[in-house]
Amino acid sequence: MYVLDRWVLRAVLRLRQSALSAAAEPGRADEFAVPTRRQDEMGELIAAHNLMLAGVARSKRRDIEMAEERARYLARHQPLTGLPNREALIEYVDFLEYADSPGARPGDAGRCVSLIQLNLVQFRALNASFGTTRCDELLRQMAARLRRVAPSRDFIAHLGADRFTVVH
Repeated sequence: MYVLDRWVLRAVLRLRQSALSAAAEPGRADEFAVPTRRQDEMGELIAAHNLMLAGVARSKRRDIEMAEERARYLARHQPLTGLPNREALIEYVDFLEYADSPGARPGDAGRCVSLIQLNLVQFRALNASFGTTRCDELLRQMAARLRRVAPSRDFIAHLGADRFTVVH
């Protein structure tokens, strides 16, 4: 019985505890690896368990990185059109203001840019008449057309509702 306990049950209980701990904190799963120097089938099982934990931790970290990247994107873009939003426009204009001067700070004299704001006339009336689904498609088409006709170096933003801005 001692041999069974020493060679099998203890290893199985350590694997169980490791799996439970990793399940509770999948982002740190690889920290719960079970050390072993065994060269038998139980050692192979423990090594496979540790590889699985490393894969779980990598996958969880990758999921977190992708979610954070998506959140950063959504914070700076208008979801309907995919264009940058007001926050991104302000950052871009601030960047342009002092990007050309190495020692410049916000508020220093910067370069000249053209800023064009476009409003769709009677958009609210269209929205009321045709509904949000059709007007959303109109906004997506407007964004696509602006991207197509504006030079690639221009910054195009959708400020919400019927307002678009182009910085040249």
